Amino acid sequence: MKKQLVNIISLTLLCLLIAFGIWLTHGEHKHDWRVPVQTKYETTLRVVSNINYEPVSYYNSDKMPSGYNIELIYILSEKLKANIQLDMRVWSEAFEAFENGQYDIIMGVTYDAGNEAIINYSLPFFTEGHTIFGPNAENIGVAELFNHRIATLEGDSIKYTATNFYSLQNTIIALPTYEDCFTALANGECDYVIAPKITGYCLINRLGLKGIETGNDIIHSSMVCFGTQPENTELGQKLDRALYELGEDGTLNRLYNKWMIDHVGLNDPINILSRYTIHFILIGLLIVSAFLILMVYYETKRNRMLVQQSHREHEINALNLKLDTALYGIGGGFVIFSSDYDATISFISKAAASILGYSVEELLAVSEGKARNIVHPDDFIRFHSEKIALANVNDTFSIKYRVRCKNGEYKWLSNHGKIILNENGERELYSFAYDVSELEEKRITLKKTSALLQSIYDTVPCGILRLSRKNGVFSLVSINNAAVRLLNYTNENVYSQDWSSGVATTVLTDDANNIIEAYENLKYPGDVASVSYRVGWNDGSVHLITGNTTLVSCDDDEQIFQRMVYDDTDRFNTFSELQERISLDNAVFSAIRALSHERDIQTAMNAFLQTIGSYYQAERAYIFEFDYSARVSRNTYEWCAEGISSEIEILQNVPLSYVENWLTSFKNHEPVYISLMSEQDQSEMNSMLAVGIYQGDDVIGLLGVDSPKAFSDNATLLNMIS
Repeated sequence: MKKQLVNIISLTLLCLLIAFGIWLTHGEHKHDWRVPVQTKYETTLRVVSNINYEPVSYYNSDKMPSGYNIELIYILSEKLKANIQLDMRVWSEAFEAFENGQYDIIMGVTYDAGNEAIINYSLPFFTEGHTIFGPNAENIGVAELFNHRIATLEGDSIKYTATNFYSLQNTIIALPTYEDCFTALANGECDYVIAPKITGYCLINRLGLKGIETGNDIIHSSMVCFGTQPENTELGQKLDRALYELGEDGTLNRLYNKWMIDHVGLNDPINILSRYTIHFILIGLLIVSAFLILMVYYETKRNRMLVQQSHREHEINALNLKLDTALYGIGGGFVIFSSDYDATISFISKAAASILGYSVEELLAVSEGKARNIVHPDDFIRFHSEKIALANVNDTFSIKYRVRCKNGEYKWLSNHGKIILNENGERELYSFAYDVSELEEKRITLKKTSALLQSIYDTVPCGILRLSRKNGVFSLVSINNAAVRLLNYTNENVYSQDWSSGVATTVLTDDANNIIEAYENLKYPGDVASVSYRVGWNDGSVHLITGNTTLVSCDDDEQIFQRMVYDDTDRFNTFSELQERISLDNAVFSAIRALSHERDIQTAMNAFLQTIGSYYQAERAYIFEFDYSARVSRNTYEWCAEGISSEIEILQNVPLSYVENWLTSFKNHEPVYISLMSEQDQSEMNSMLAVGIYQGDDVIGLLGVDSPKAFSDNATLLNMIS
């Protein structure tokens, strides 16, 4: 019993020591930085910054300006020999006031080429990444944000990106501050928030918000700069040179580590509690200490284990947060070129050289100090032409080119920067270099895949047309070849027809209301209505056209409708033909819908092939593309039924000689059907059904299924969508 009492008293003393340690920690971090007393200079700069942009610029618990930009501007004041008159405002008001000439410098702007007429951007000093915050945000991508309310900062560049690149203009809610955005999310006034990742961490912890996850993907990256008035080029040059010097002496790196990594690491719930509710913690620990004296032995042992576990979890969370923040820190490297033909390298950072696998000394030796010697020959003329086109000091530029690495391969680099005069009055290109090789490879793949999808769209027998309705009047947006033929038009006259009612002029008058009623039944994006109607052809025949009309998008000014149609004249011949046709039509509609509605190409192709595989009840559906120059075929897309293993990795660069006999059938627009007896089980049959994919009259690939259990001898669906 005495030993138990000793243990309880020891744990009580430990709690008191923890309280004392928290008190000391609170004292150390409460006043980590203050606005310094300024030297009186003759010049005073009027500076404005965002009031709610932690940890870049914000008011701390003492109601004092604090953050990365705040400390940096007072360091720059010593370099610029100028006093700082600082204002903290809501971002949209700050930007408007700067645009009206009320301030000399605006802090925390992201580089935007469209605003160069009103802002002279400084050299960027860090990169920030925007991501998605909200429930289940770890599994949410941009494609899933449609029809959700998304809050973001009024005046933030992400609003432009979300509207123009992701088409989210109907769901964006712009609010004055990031704190307003997260408060709206907590109150259910919006579904998600798009904000800088580091700022989001700080606000979630400071506001004590629960159940809000952080997205895994960075959906928008931007370079953070200072902005000066366009006419004050002298101030812009001084500011650039001062920032360059602070980068060289390590000041920018020190500030980044202090505010963007260490400060964020302190903003977890335990430290916030220790900074703002220290007295309550101390009282709570005293109460716990008194209660421990009355506890029995097994409770003493259990509480000791819980305290140890809590400390371990806190340390792991703090390390994970610092690591996550560091991964989204400054990327790329810094390079200074001369403006001569050889693009002599005046300076290159270790980070820039390491992108190519060199040390600084190795790169300068291999290149002889000239960028011309390592830039790809096919890119250097363009590189030089874009470089000499920069006529004026402070002109900004963005150049993309290939550079030879240490291993002999080439990487795509993207350089962003501006023209600066050095101490000798010579023009130099100050720039940040980033490795964009992966993006270029994806762009090339996207281009090839888009061409393949366009070929399918142009040749599919199913008709597809899009119509726009503004103020009750329709107009034709697009139409494919099959729809032109089904409506008895030609490519030359289809756009000159009267589409004002949304009904083709060749539709029989008695059936026009079927189409008009379908339009009226579509209220919300994604609504679908089936409709059938008759079309009179020039040869006197009447064709029954059947299809589905979908409301693609809808706003106050315009609605976009998409109709997919096919000739259904003979579908009532027999009941069995009718059932098979319905199944086929649904498969065609699902396949085309997957291609036309899904924004992500990989997801679209998977859904497209899944529809085909499900229709044929096949084990596998796939697309091969033919490379006649290399005499090989490649399996570019594949869908597998449940329990069926993937073969796409082993079906790359398959010699065309393997399918030489098939090509003859494909050129004659005939399907290929193969049935083989299984070696393992003589009662089983392995089969394959495939058709050609065409671009004009050329066979560019094949679309096929393995082991179809339904419609195994009927290639109608494959022919319709290949």
